[in-house]
Amino acid sequence: MLQSRNTGTTGALNLTMEHQLNTDGLVFKTTYPPTSDYSERAYNSNKMTTSVVGYYSTGIARTDYFYTGKQLDSTVSKGTNGAVGLVSKYEYYTDVLNTISDQHQTLAPPLLEART
Repeated sequence: MLQSRNTGTTGALNLTMEHQLNTDGLVFKTTYPPTSDYSERAYNSNKMTTSVVGYYSTGIARTDYFYTGKQLDSTVSKGTNGAVGLVSKYEYYTDVLNTISDQHQTLAPPLLEART
């Protein structure tokens, strides 16, 4: 199990999350103690998220992820009332360098190892 904490701009703790991993090392369930709220993730054979379903005291919310090949095309989020709340569509530019990848933000493992 992994635990993550979300803090606000003042440093005060806003939210604690506990993540349970499946045998592939992917998060399949997240709980939000001390509440009974939780969310579950599903993955396709490429280990890419296909849905996240949140079970909250106010109802069930869901986000579905749609791909073409290995590229995320869109997401559709439905609120606890079942209505579509947000549709996101993604475009990819193959002629532009990806400068926001982990590697360019010094988050890639080789760069972290080189810095030690």
